[in-house]
Amino acid sequence: ETVLLCKDDSPITVSQRIIAHRNPHTGAMEFFSTICRDITERRWAEAALRESEERYRTIVETAQEGIWVIDADGRTKFTNARKAAMLGYGPGEMEGRPLFDFMDEAARADAARNLDRRQRGIAETHEFRFLRKDGGIVWTHVSANPLESGDGRYLDALAMVTDITERKRAEEALKLSRQELQRAQAMGRIGNWRLDLCRNVLSWSAEAHRLLGVAEGTPLNYETFLAAVHPEDRDYVDRQWQAALAGELYDIEHRVDSGGEVRWCREEAEREFGADGDL
Repeated sequence: ETVLLCKDDSPITVSQRIIAHRNPHTGAMEFFSTICRDITERRWAEAALRESEERYRTIVETAQEGIWVIDADGRTKFTNARKAAMLGYGPGEMEGRPLFDFMDEAARADAARNLDRRQRGIAETHEFRFLRKDGGIVWTHVSANPLESGDGRYLDALAMVTDITERKRAEEALKLSRQELQRAQAMGRIGNWRLDLCRNVLSWSAEAHRLLGVAEGTPLNYETFLAAVHPEDRDYVDRQWQAALAGELYDIEHRVDSGGEVRWCREEAEREFGADGDL
Protein backbone atom coordinates (compact mmCIF):
# COMPACT_ATOMS: atom_id res chain seq x y z
CA GLU A 1 0.00 0.00 0.00
CA THR A 2 1.13 3.53 -0.67
CA VAL A 3 -0.15 7.09 -0.61
CA LEU A 4 -0.30 8.97 -3.92
CA LEU A 5 -1.08 12.60 -4.66
CA CYS A 6 -3.84 13.46 -7.07
CA LYS A 7 -3.67 16.32 -9.57
CA ASP A 8 -5.25 18.62 -6.97
CA ASP A 9 -2.64 17.50 -4.37
CA SER A 10 -5.21 15.55 -2.33
CA PRO A 11 -3.79 12.25 -1.02
CA ILE A 12 -5.30 8.86 -1.74
CA THR A 13 -4.33 5.47 -0.40
CA VAL A 14 -3.92 2.70 -2.95
CA SER A 15 -3.03 -0.96 -2.87
CA GLN A 16 -0.57 -1.98 -5.54
CA ARG A 17 0.12 -5.27 -7.24
CA ILE A 18 3.32 -5.23 -9.27
CA ILE A 19 3.64 -7.82 -12.02
CA ALA A 20 6.97 -8.62 -13.74
CA HIS A 21 6.77 -9.46 -17.44
CA ARG A 22 9.52 -11.62 -19.00
CA ASN A 23 10.29 -12.57 -22.56
CA PRO A 24 8.62 -15.97 -23.07
CA HIS A 25 11.58 -17.17 -25.16
CA THR A 26 14.62 -15.81 -23.35
CA GLY A 27 13.22 -15.28 -19.87
CA ALA A 28 14.73 -11.82 -19.81
CA MET A 29 12.86 -9.14 -17.86
CA GLU A 30 11.11 -6.83 -20.26
CA PHE A 31 8.86 -4.57 -18.16
CA PHE A 32 6.71 -4.25 -15.02
CA SER A 33 3.00 -3.45 -14.81
CA THR A 34 1.15 -2.17 -11.76
CA ILE A 35 -2.48 -2.72 -10.80
CA CYS A 36 -3.64 -0.02 -8.38
CA ARG A 37 -6.84 -0.01 -6.40
CA ASP A 38 -8.10 3.04 -4.53
CA ILE A 39 -8.69 1.98 -0.90
CA THR A 40 -8.95 5.48 0.56
CA GLU A 41 -12.54 5.08 1.73
CA ARG A 42 -11.76 1.69 3.28
CA ARG A 43 -8.87 3.21 5.22
CA TRP A 44 -11.10 6.08 6.37
CA ALA A 45 -13.70 3.56 7.53
CA GLU A 46 -11.07 1.51 9.35
CA ALA A 47 -9.72 4.63 11.07
CA ALA A 48 -13.24 5.66 12.08
CA LEU A 49 -13.87 2.14 13.42
CA ARG A 50 -10.66 2.22 15.46
CA GLU A 51 -11.60 5.62 16.85
CA SER A 52 -15.09 4.39 17.69
CA GLU A 53 -13.71 1.26 19.39
CA GLU A 54 -11.29 3.37 21.40
CA ARG A 55 -14.10 5.66 22.55
CA TYR A 56 -16.19 2.60 23.47
CA ARG A 57 -13.27 1.07 25.35
CA THR A 58 -12.72 4.32 27.26
CA ILE A 59 -16.41 4.53 28.20
CA VAL A 60 -16.49 0.90 29.33
CA GLU A 61 -13.34 1.11 31.42
CA THR A 62 -14.16 4.45 33.07
CA ALA A 63 -17.82 3.64 33.80
CA GLN A 64 -18.81 3.84 37.47
CA GLU A 65 -20.93 0.71 36.97
CA GLY A 66 -19.58 -2.77 36.59
CA ILE A 67 -20.13 -4.25 33.11
CA TRP A 68 -20.41 -8.02 32.84
CA VAL A 69 -21.05 -10.11 29.72
CA ILE A 70 -22.08 -13.76 30.20
CA ASP A 71 -22.05 -16.07 27.15
CA ALA A 72 -24.70 -18.61 26.18
CA ASP A 73 -22.92 -21.28 28.27
CA GLY A 74 -23.10 -19.15 31.42
CA ARG A 75 -19.40 -18.27 31.40
CA THR A 76 -17.82 -14.85 31.82
CA LYS A 77 -17.03 -13.37 28.43
CA PHE A 78 -16.03 -9.89 29.56
CA THR A 79 -15.85 -7.68 32.63
CA ASN A 80 -14.64 -4.13 32.83
CA ALA A 81 -12.14 -3.10 35.50
CA ARG A 82 -14.89 -1.75 37.76
CA LYS A 83 -16.76 -5.06 37.85
CA ALA A 84 -13.62 -7.12 38.45
CA ALA A 85 -12.51 -4.83 41.29
CA MET A 86 -16.01 -4.97 42.79
CA LEU A 87 -15.45 -8.68 43.44
CA GLY A 88 -11.78 -8.33 44.32
CA TYR A 89 -10.31 -9.63 41.05
CA GLY A 90 -7.71 -8.22 38.71
CA PRO A 91 -8.23 -7.50 34.98
CA GLY A 92 -8.99 -10.69 33.08
CA GLU A 93 -9.16 -12.94 36.14
CA MET A 94 -12.90 -13.54 35.82
CA GLU A 95 -12.98 -14.26 32.09
CA GLY A 96 -13.86 -17.82 31.14
CA ARG A 97 -15.17 -18.67 34.59
CA PRO A 98 -18.79 -19.73 35.19
CA LEU A 99 -21.16 -17.13 36.61
CA PHE A 100 -21.91 -19.51 39.50
CA ASP A 101 -18.28 -19.28 40.72
CA PHE A 102 -19.04 -15.83 42.11
CA MET A 103 -21.92 -16.64 44.48
CA ASP A 104 -22.84 -18.94 47.32
CA GLU A 105 -24.98 -22.05 46.97
CA ALA A 106 -28.14 -20.27 48.12
CA ALA A 107 -27.88 -17.70 45.31
CA ARG A 108 -27.18 -20.15 42.47
CA ALA A 109 -30.80 -21.23 42.03
CA ASP A 110 -31.83 -17.57 41.62
CA ALA A 111 -28.98 -16.99 39.15
CA ALA A 112 -30.04 -20.02 37.08
CA ARG A 113 -33.60 -18.66 36.88
CA ASN A 114 -32.25 -15.24 35.89
CA LEU A 115 -30.13 -16.73 33.09
CA ASP A 116 -33.13 -18.68 31.84
CA ARG A 117 -35.10 -15.43 31.56
CA ARG A 118 -32.27 -13.79 29.61
CA GLN A 119 -32.27 -16.73 27.19
CA ARG A 120 -36.01 -16.18 26.72
CA GLY A 121 -35.37 -12.55 25.80
CA ILE A 122 -36.47 -11.00 29.10
CA ALA A 123 -34.70 -7.88 30.41
CA GLU A 124 -35.08 -6.90 34.06
CA THR A 125 -33.50 -5.27 37.10
CA HIS A 126 -33.03 -6.91 40.49
CA GLU A 127 -30.81 -7.00 43.55
CA PHE A 128 -28.33 -9.83 43.86
CA ARG A 129 -25.74 -11.04 46.36
CA PHE A 130 -22.28 -12.01 45.04
CA LEU A 131 -19.16 -13.37 46.75
CA ARG A 132 -15.86 -11.53 46.61
CA LYS A 133 -12.59 -13.34 45.97
CA ASP A 134 -11.81 -13.04 49.70
CA GLY A 135 -15.19 -14.57 50.65
CA GLY A 136 -16.87 -11.29 51.55
CA ILE A 137 -20.42 -10.48 50.43
CA VAL A 138 -21.23 -7.80 47.87
CA TRP A 139 -24.83 -6.66 47.40
CA THR A 140 -25.53 -5.29 43.93
CA HIS A 141 -28.25 -3.75 41.81
CA VAL A 142 -28.23 -5.54 38.44
CA SER A 143 -29.76 -4.29 35.20
CA ALA A 144 -29.62 -7.27 32.82
CA ASN A 145 -30.43 -7.51 29.12
CA PRO A 146 -30.22 -10.31 26.55
CA LEU A 147 -28.01 -9.78 23.50
CA GLU A 148 -29.32 -11.38 20.33
CA SER A 149 -28.14 -11.90 16.77
CA GLY A 150 -29.86 -10.29 13.82
CA ASP A 151 -32.09 -13.33 13.40
CA GLY A 152 -33.15 -13.25 17.07
CA ARG A 153 -30.82 -15.99 18.31
CA TYR A 154 -29.66 -15.56 21.93
CA LEU A 155 -25.94 -14.79 22.18
CA ASP A 156 -25.01 -13.28 25.55
CA ALA A 157 -26.38 -11.57 28.63
CA LEU A 158 -25.20 -8.04 29.38
CA ALA A 159 -25.41 -6.78 32.95
CA MET A 160 -24.78 -3.32 34.37
CA VAL A 161 -23.90 -3.84 38.03
CA THR A 162 -23.88 -1.26 40.86
CA ASP A 163 -22.44 -1.97 44.30
CA ILE A 164 -25.14 -1.25 46.92
CA THR A 165 -23.45 -3.00 49.85
CA GLU A 166 -23.25 0.13 51.99
CA ARG A 167 -26.90 0.91 51.36
CA LYS A 168 -27.92 -2.61 52.36
CA ARG A 169 -25.85 -2.34 55.54
CA ALA A 170 -27.54 0.96 56.37
CA GLU A 171 -30.96 -0.59 55.72
CA GLU A 172 -30.15 -3.53 57.98
CA ALA A 173 -28.88 -1.20 60.72
CA LEU A 174 -32.09 0.86 60.44
CA LYS A 175 -34.18 -2.32 60.61
CA LEU A 176 -32.37 -3.45 63.76
CA SER A 177 -32.73 0.02 65.27
CA ARG A 178 -36.48 -0.02 64.65
CA GLN A 179 -36.78 -3.49 66.18
CA GLU A 180 -34.89 -2.34 69.26
CA LEU A 181 -37.10 0.76 69.52
CA GLN A 182 -40.21 -1.42 69.29
CA ARG A 183 -38.91 -3.71 72.04
CA ALA A 184 -38.06 -0.72 74.23
CA GLN A 185 -41.49 0.83 73.64
CA ALA A 186 -43.22 -2.45 74.44
CA MET A 187 -41.24 -2.80 77.66
CA GLY A 188 -41.95 0.80 78.66
CA ARG A 189 -45.52 0.77 77.28
CA ILE A 190 -44.69 3.87 75.24
CA GLY A 191 -45.94 4.50 71.70
CA ASN A 192 -45.13 7.24 69.22
CA TRP A 193 -47.00 8.76 66.30
CA ARG A 194 -46.66 11.32 63.50
CA LEU A 195 -49.45 13.24 61.79
CA ASP A 196 -49.01 14.66 58.28
CA LEU A 197 -51.27 17.71 58.50
CA CYS A 198 -51.30 18.39 54.76
CA ARG A 199 -52.60 14.92 53.90
CA ASN A 200 -54.23 14.12 57.24
CA VAL A 201 -52.30 10.84 57.36
CA LEU A 202 -51.36 9.44 60.75
CA SER A 203 -48.67 6.83 61.42
CA TRP A 204 -48.34 4.94 64.70
CA SER A 205 -45.66 2.72 66.13
CA ALA A 206 -46.57 -0.91 66.88
CA GLU A 207 -46.92 -0.11 70.59
CA ALA A 208 -49.24 2.84 69.86
CA HIS A 209 -51.47 0.46 67.91
CA ARG A 210 -51.55 -1.90 70.89
CA LEU A 211 -52.19 0.81 73.47
CA LEU A 212 -55.04 2.33 71.45
CA GLY A 213 -56.52 -1.00 70.39
CA VAL A 214 -56.31 -0.38 66.64
CA ALA A 215 -55.02 -3.17 64.39
CA GLU A 216 -51.80 -2.53 62.48
CA GLY A 217 -52.48 -1.88 58.81
CA THR A 218 -55.64 0.13 59.54
CA PRO A 219 -55.71 3.40 57.53
CA LEU A 220 -55.11 6.16 60.07
CA ASN A 221 -55.93 9.86 60.26
CA TYR A 222 -56.78 12.37 62.98
CA GLU A 223 -60.39 11.20 63.07
CA THR A 224 -59.22 7.61 63.65
CA PHE A 225 -57.29 8.80 66.67
CA LEU A 226 -60.25 10.75 68.08
CA ALA A 227 -62.45 7.68 67.65
CA ALA A 228 -60.06 5.76 69.93
CA VAL A 229 -60.30 8.45 72.64
CA HIS A 230 -62.88 7.87 75.38
CA PRO A 231 -66.13 9.62 74.37
CA GLU A 232 -66.13 11.80 77.50
CA ASP A 233 -62.61 13.08 76.70
CA ARG A 234 -62.88 13.69 72.95
CA ASP A 235 -63.91 17.35 73.09
CA TYR A 236 -61.14 18.10 75.57
CA VAL A 237 -58.48 16.32 73.48
CA ASP A 238 -59.64 18.04 70.28
CA ARG A 239 -59.55 21.50 71.93
CA GLN A 240 -56.05 20.86 73.25
CA TRP A 241 -54.90 19.67 69.84
CA GLN A 242 -56.29 22.71 68.03
CA ALA A 243 -54.59 24.93 70.61
CA ALA A 244 -51.32 23.06 70.05
CA LEU A 245 -51.53 23.74 66.32
CA ALA A 246 -51.73 27.44 67.21
CA GLY A 247 -48.56 27.14 69.29
CA GLU A 248 -49.76 26.04 72.74
CA LEU A 249 -48.09 23.23 74.69
CA TYR A 250 -49.57 19.77 74.04
CA ASP A 251 -48.98 17.69 77.17
CA ILE A 252 -52.22 16.09 78.33
CA GLU A 253 -53.69 13.07 80.04
CA HIS A 254 -56.85 11.38 78.81
CA ARG A 255 -58.60 8.06 78.54
CA VAL A 256 -58.71 5.75 75.52
CA ASP A 257 -61.12 2.95 74.73
CA SER A 258 -58.75 0.11 73.83
CA GLY A 259 -60.94 -2.70 72.57
CA GLY A 260 -63.47 -2.24 75.36
CA GLU A 261 -60.80 -1.65 78.01
CA VAL A 262 -60.48 1.90 79.34
CA ARG A 263 -56.89 3.05 79.78
CA TRP A 264 -55.38 6.31 80.91
CA CYS A 265 -52.53 7.67 78.84
CA ARG A 266 -50.35 10.73 78.72
CA GLU A 267 -49.61 12.40 75.39
CA GLU A 268 -46.94 14.89 74.43
CA ALA A 269 -46.44 16.38 70.97
CA GLU A 270 -44.37 19.04 69.31
CA ARG A 271 -44.73 20.82 66.00
CA GLU A 272 -42.32 20.38 63.10
CA PHE A 273 -41.92 22.86 60.27
CA GLY A 274 -40.70 22.16 56.73
CA ALA A 275 -38.03 24.14 54.91
CA ASP A 276 -40.76 26.36 53.50
CA GLY A 277 -42.01 27.16 57.01
CA ASP A 278 -45.20 25.13 56.69
CA LEU A 279 -46.34 23.04 59.67
